[in-house]
Amino acid sequence: MPRPVHVSDEEKSLKKTKRLTFLLLLTALVCLSAACADRSDPLPTQSQMPQSSSAASGSETGESSAANSGSAADDLAEAGFRLLEEETLGQLRYGQSVDEVTTLLGEPTSRTEPEIWAADGCSHESWTYEGVELQFADGLLQRITVTAPFAQTTAAGIGIGAAVEEVQKAYAGLIDETTANEGTIVAGTVYGGLIFTIEHARVTAITLGVSAE
Repeated sequence: MPRPVHVSDEEKSLKKTKRLTFLLLLTALVCLSAACADRSDPLPTQSQMPQSSSAASGSETGESSAANSGSAADDLAEAGFRLLEEETLGQLRYGQSVDEVTTLLGEPTSRTEPEIWAADGCSHESWTYEGVELQFADGLLQRITVTAPFAQTTAAGIGIGAAVEEVQKAYAGLIDETTANEGTIVAGTVYGGLIFTIEHARVTAITLGVSAE
């Protein structure tokens, strides 16, 4: 019979240590593999996640408000151009020539020397009469401002001293509500239209034309 192999206690301890180390390494590999598998399926980004109904509704509302705002601005701009073409202050109207104004009002009480503006390259000058101030650009009437004692009216019948309510009624649908306040009412826009200066709920000045470049 073969003689039994004697294994010392030290060798037995070494074998147990190797087995334990192998098991630990195997466990670590299994855990690492599972972690990698989880990372291979990334979390959805915010843009991929479904939006709640309230968030979607808010987005649609914002887009709708922006579209409505743009449409309102376009409508006011169109109204302003129409006012430039059709409105009058007495016999004065936007676009009249220097000669036409002189025929209507005579020579001005005062006038400025023509000056070239860098903003538009046009030659500008101002004429003043009692209750009337005119701004010309390249010889054409660009802006008319009237105050007391100017006694004539706009084409809609609004003159100096008219009540706020009369202005609102005469130019309903043409007033820029975003700029309206206790002191000013704008029909059309400052780039073209009418501006009414208000004091104590009455019109104290009216400007027809282009008030901003």
